[in-house]
This record gives sequence, structure tokens and C-alpha cells, in this order.
Amino acid sequence: MAHAYQGWPGIVRTGLGGVLFVLVLRIFGSLYPAIALHVLIDLAAGLVGWLALREPRSAAGTAPG
Repeated sequence: MAHAYQGWPGIVRTGLGGVLFVLVLRIFGSLYPAIALHVLIDLAAGLVGWLALREPRSAAGTAPG
């Protein structure tokens, strides 16, 4: 329910991600691979967010201003 702010689609996606983490846990018999996968997913999402929200560069390759 911690992802309820994302609405029902976010809850469903998060639930499916949880199922994936449980499968990883069952396959490897350890929580560490699931933690590592979660870290990789968070890093990738952070990178995408940073790339999407960073200041645009001008055509000359310098920041405006």
C-alpha cells in the first residue's frame, strides 16, 4: 500500500515487481540478489529521471545564461 499514491496501475506494477523479487528469492535462496536487483532498478529509474529533468543545453553545447 506504500505505492497507493501511484493509483491502481502503480499498485499493480509494484505488485508484479514484488512477485519478481519473490521469484528471485526462491531461485537463489537469499535476499541479497533481490536487494541487488531492486538497487539496479532504482538506479536506472534515477538515471532516467535525471536525464529527463536536467537543464537543456544550447546548440553550442553550453548551458544557457
